[in-house]
Parts: sequence; C-alpha cells; structure tokens
Amino acid sequence: MHIKNCFLLFASLIFLTPDSADAIAYCALRDPVRTIDSLYPESNRYSSIVKPVDRKARDEVGKKLPFTLHFNELGKHTVYVALKNDKPLGVIHVRSELSDWGLIEIAWALNMDMTVKALHMQRCRNPGCNELPIKSLISELSGKSFDELLNYLDTNTAQKNALQLSIIKSALKTIAVTDIVWGEEISKIQRRHIVNNTFNTNKHTKIVPAKVSPQSISKLNTQFGKNDTLIIRDSAKIYKIVDMQKNIGNLVEASWKQGKHQGKFTWLYSTDGTVLAIYPKTPWPNNDIKSSFKELIGTNIKNSQCSTAAQIASHELYLLSQ
Repeated sequence: MHIKNCFLLFASLIFLTPDSADAIAYCALRDPVRTIDSLYPESNRYSSIVKPVDRKARDEVGKKLPFTLHFNELGKHTVYVALKNDKPLGVIHVRSELSDWGLIEIAWALNMDMTVKALHMQRCRNPGCNELPIKSLISELSGKSFDELLNYLDTNTAQKNALQLSIIKSALKTIAVTDIVWGEEISKIQRRHIVNNTFNTNKHTKIVPAKVSPQSISKLNTQFGKNDTLIIRDSAKIYKIVDMQKNIGNLVEASWKQGKHQGKFTWLYSTDGTVLAIYPKTPWPNNDIKSSFKELIGTNIKNSQCSTAAQIASHELYLLSQ
C-alpha cells in the first residue's frame, strides 16, 4: 500500500499541468503590519489584493523588458496598498528572485506614480545582502521610474555583480507586473480618493464608468483633427461622478505623449468645465512639464486658450469626458 501511494503521488506530479502548477505559487508579506508600518509610517491601515499572475501577464512583461518572469514566479500573489484613511500612500509588492544562495524575497515599496520608494529584504541568505554595495544600490534605485531603471540597468550591467543585477531586474519586473495585473484595482482606489478629496462626498456618491460619445469624438475631430495631438485618445477612460442621481463631475484617465516625453494622468472636471484636480499615474518627466499642467487647476476650459500643450490636453480631455 505504501509503494502504491508513492506511485500515485509520483504520477500526479507528472501529470500536473503547467497552469495548475502555476496556481500553487503564493507570494505575500510575512509580517504585513510591521513591514507596512516600517515602509509607510504615516499609514493607519492597508488594503490587500490577491490576484493570479498568469502566462498572459508573463507575455506582457516580456514585451516591456528584455527578460520576463520565470514560470515559478507565476501563481497567486498579494499586493498591499498602504493607506492613510482613504488616501493611498503607496504599493507593497513581494517578488522572489533566484540566487546562488537560494530564493531572495524582496518587498518592494512603490510610490503611487510607480517609482521606487524603498525595499525590504524579507528573505536573503546571501551575505552580500547586508553589505555596503547593496545598501548603496538601494539608495540609488530610490525614486527611479520604470524607464529610468531600464536605462540604469543598460548602463551599469558590466559594473554590477549577480546579486545587484537580480535586485535591479526585480525592481523592473515588480513595476511591470504591478501595472499589468493590479493596475485597475490600484486606479480604483486612487479614483475614490481623488473624488473624496475634491468633493464633500457621502456614501451615495458613485464613480460610474462611461463611454466616449460620438458627439464628443465629432467635436474633438473638428477642433483638433482626427489624429492624436498630445492625448492618446484610445487610452482614455471616462467616469461620471454621481451624487444622489446627479452628475457632479467628470473624471478622465489617459495616456499622453509629446516628443520623447510620455506618461499617464488622471483629471477631474466640474460639470461647468473647471479643472478641479490633476494626478500623475506615472512620474512627471520634469518640473517644467509638471508646472505647465498643475497651473491649469482652477481654470475653466471655456475661458482657457489653446496656446500651450497642457491647455490643448485640457481641452481634449474635457471634450472626451462630455
């Protein structure tokens, strides 16, 4: 009987499909409260979101990076959003990396614009994890965006050892996977905060997805032409802010691109066309671009000119939201 049971166990392992094997993996914080409090001391609660990282996500990561996820990285993973009341402060995502000393578990703390805030070595038997070069590397990675990390990897590969390269690649994979798999859930938390922070909302306030109307597209084409100018129109997601069955504002999420600069942001308009808020979903390329957009907060689209790229963007997004 014992031999038969061993054979059945062996047979079950042989015929375990890759997809069912993927579901076994699970990566999470070992001590969420303590770790989140350490990484985000101003937080007073957190939200955890469990989702599967599957082959489709692996393929998407491979499109963004010259490397992708190992199959043993697939399966269920948990992302934590650190909060202060309803305000999202950042995202914590644990990733595992292979090394000569076994698995390294890194808890990455990301800012809401998907730049690196910090990291916590949850598990690392490599003595190098506690040495000065690694601590220096962690400091260098802080504040970097996905594109900046990719450039950093390209220009520093020859100077870094295997452990350092694993950490840099882990940061890139973490940002990519977080955006691909958990992007919508994180955006939902952000949208709620933006609305609550702007309006005197109550439990009846809803954020309702809406489609871009044919009339809006027609007006947009008439004023700015059929081709994208600054806003990537197909990326736009529209939401109506409804309170007691009354529309009190419009929220738009969209990607933008101008020359070598690009990014994602969220705009909130009042029903009369006033820009109430602008939140970046990716880091601003520079302070000049940031200022050109931020100075539009409080202005009314109907009284605004189209003399700058930011003003054109504000008009396009407003038309899309109608």
